[in-house]
Amino acid sequence: MKGIPSGLQKHRVLIFSMAVACLVSGCATAAGPPILSDYGSVNSINSRAPRPVPHGGIDYAVAGGDPVLAAAPGEVIRVFDSPGVVDFYGAGTAIQDWCGIGALVRHAADFSTLYCHLSSRAVQLGDQVARGQLIGGAGLSGLTANVVHLHFTVFEGGRPMNPHRFLTAGCFDPGRAYPDPKALTYPVRC
Repeated sequence: MKGIPSGLQKHRVLIFSMAVACLVSGCATAAGPPILSDYGSVNSINSRAPRPVPHGGIDYAVAGGDPVLAAAPGEVIRVFDSPGVVDFYGAGTAIQDWCGIGALVRHAADFSTLYCHLSSRAVQLGDQVARGQLIGGAGLSGLTANVVHLHFTVFEGGRPMNPHRFLTAGCFDPGRAYPDPKALTYPVRC
């Protein structure tokens, strides 16, 4: 029948519809904060342009200035201080080219987390951070497609990994003990 999409077209329409719904209201995870763009996604947050490579982290839906929290204890080993918004076509591939304001925290010898697109940073290079400690406020710095969000990446052995594998400790609770440093809590409030 004319005008009715074929199987592949129907699938693409469904995915696009879900992406639009996520953009408008946020994609709820099973037990955590809403996700705008998940690990491995090939679509950008605003779906205007495809990503040149699959997404290497999770983009959490947050309001401007919302607290961004350390997902585990560690040391701040790198900071980023570019407050401007980066155009998609002007962004390079190095973290400092697209992160904006952010921080990289090492939790173990080969295990770290990256927090990007902040409006402000509350930590400095060399700081020791506790799980749940304020890293900064969510914002629009870097390559954000003009959508306030937190970009969160987990690196293991120097490579970006699927953060969902490590986000097993749920929402941060200051009264709870977290014995495994690789069991991450969500980097934003739940």
